[in-house]
Amino acid sequence: IRHLRDTAAFRRCYFYPVFFLTFSENRKVISVRRSLKQQSSSDIAMHVSYVSILVNLVLSVGKFVAGIMGHSSAMISDAIHSASDVFSTIIVIFGVLLASRSSDADHPYGHEKQEYVATLFLAFVLMFTGLGIGYEGLQSILHKTYLDRESPALIAMAAAIVSIVTKEAMFWYTIRAARKI
Repeated sequence: IRHLRDTAAFRRCYFYPVFFLTFSENRKVISVRRSLKQQSSSDIAMHVSYVSILVNLVLSVGKFVAGIMGHSSAMISDAIHSASDVFSTIIVIFGVLLASRSSDADHPYGHEKQEYVATLFLAFVLMFTGLGIGYEGLQSILHKTYLDRESPALIAMAAAIVSIVTKEAMFWYTIRAARKI
């Protein structure tokens, strides 16, 4: 190992249990990268969930502000949908935490089935969120309140484009992490 330590390639990149640290020639850290390969399945799921919560919170607030400023009820309901994504991710986190507990006297085969209960609860939350958004849209159509509204401004369109690009990036990030599990 001593002869490997003296090579330039070894000096530039060190592996620690969870991080890759890349150093410059004068021993300053120039990048820190977390390795998903060395994490357990539940660690990867938790990391993806935390990133998803952060991204969806930012998207939800941004869409809501853009919907208000741009007079777009569709953008406001999309903000509500992003907020429901935050809530559903929190449910996934609790499901993973409960399912990863080891077996005990009351549960000799473990707690894996609690993940299915969390998934069922998540399905109901998403169903009721969709029904609520649909109900508001239907009320707007039936009472013709959409005629009194202004046309949406360009900020709503910009927010929609940013949302689409961000959601696509999150999808590919999640797929990449899922392949590691």
